[in-house]
Amino acid sequence: MNCSSRSPVDAVILWRLLNYFRLDRAVEVGTFQGLTSGLILESNSNCNLLGIDPDDGLDLFRKNNPGIQDRFRFIRSLSQDVILGDQEFDFILLDAAWDYLSIMSDVEKFLPHLSQSGIIAFSYVGLVKSNAMKELHNRNTGWVPFLRSDQTEFWHQPTYNRGEFLDSLFTDPISKFIHIENQIDEFKNTICIARSISMLTDHPEYFDLALNHYDV
Repeated sequence: MNCSSRSPVDAVILWRLLNYFRLDRAVEVGTFQGLTSGLILESNSNCNLLGIDPDDGLDLFRKNNPGIQDRFRFIRSLSQDVILGDQEFDFILLDAAWDYLSIMSDVEKFLPHLSQSGIIAFSYVGLVKSNAMKELHNRNTGWVPFLRSDQTEFWHQPTYNRGEFLDSLFTDPISKFIHIENQIDEFKNTICIARSISMLTDHPEYFDLALNHYDV
């Protein structure tokens, strides 16, 4: 879980979610070193992942994941220059853009390619991304948030019930060191919030001790 691009809590929640729902067709916009790419692929042995990034910084991914690279396709490009055609995905992770216009541009490009039963995840750090999420909600697309971890917010179509999975988080061993609670946002969406205490998020080695202690 020692990852410079994603908090330990995010990594655990992402693993749990993808392992539970077995989403097979994924795209990650903004791969950085590929540590999250490896986590996505390891969570589901049937998953095929498309990674998109203008920079190829995947040496660590290639070194650490020799057995799963046949399920990973990388396009070195700006996200807006990628031609998606009629591709449809079960899971989309948008983690590239940091300014408002680029975030909304990625949303507009990739959301139409998400299956109705799929999940889209947004790296959720800072006021700019918070405002982009508010704009997405105001557009009444039907997609709403249902789960949030330290740096990521997950959206879905509410006609696809995630209740059994969310309920399982409250009794999962991770609940011993990750605080799980439900909150209602300003749009009256009930969102399951997963967060840890600062000591664990600031010191990944302590987080790893908790993972080992509770056999996660």
